[in-house]
Amino acid sequence: MKPLQIVLFLFALALPLRSIAKQSGSKPLTENSKALQFQIGSNFTLTSFQGAALSYKYHLKPLRAVRVGSELSLSKSNFDLTEVDSVGETLSKSDQTRYYVRFNTQLIWYSESYSGISFFYGVGPFLGFGKSEKKDEWVSPYPGHPRTNLDETKTGWSLGLTGLVGVEWFVSKSISLHAEYRISLGYSREKREYNRTTISQTGKSYITGNETIKFRQLSSDGVRFGLSVYFK
Repeated sequence: MKPLQIVLFLFALALPLRSIAKQSGSKPLTENSKALQFQIGSNFTLTSFQGAALSYKYHLKPLRAVRVGSELSLSKSNFDLTEVDSVGETLSKSDQTRYYVRFNTQLIWYSESYSGISFFYGVGPFLGFGKSEKKDEWVSPYPGHPRTNLDETKTGWSLGLTGLVGVEWFVSKSISLHAEYRISLGYSREKREYNRTTISQTGKSYITGNETIKFRQLSSDGVRFGLSVYFK
């Protein structure tokens, strides 16, 4: 979805809510107000708006706020693959562990509230770190064919800027709904190190190596719908 389409979508979302907000008794944002933010996911489930660990917003002024968030991802997988032919079975095994953590900070500006509805935009940096480890094994049934093991480690980091635009509607004094579109421009660097061991009838052989990948990326998170709970 293009940025212009997103802006038109946010305006279209706010207009029908205007008359409803007049009846809600909602109040505009205030100085020193704080909020925990949650993303409204599929089947209306709630998750952290900026990640699995934390999403917190603090208003320096009624129309200016700072938001911080952290994302944490952990995964572990393994599989066994057996291929059968006329000679026998070839067995492949793979075990992989991966984690990723990212920290986000944004400074957000709000428009004046009208009937409990405010538009906002913001910008801020992000910083991420990740690591993965993988162990692969191949065993061949063919006489004289080698057995191969591969140990691989990837470590990397990323940094960049995130921009956002959105609309927030207070349905009560302490609860609001919001829609937000984000776009990020980042730089990433990843280092891969590997060690391949081959065991055959003649003995063992080793191949070790490393490579570094650098890239820039412009990406969009699309439109996120969220819920904020405000407190003093």
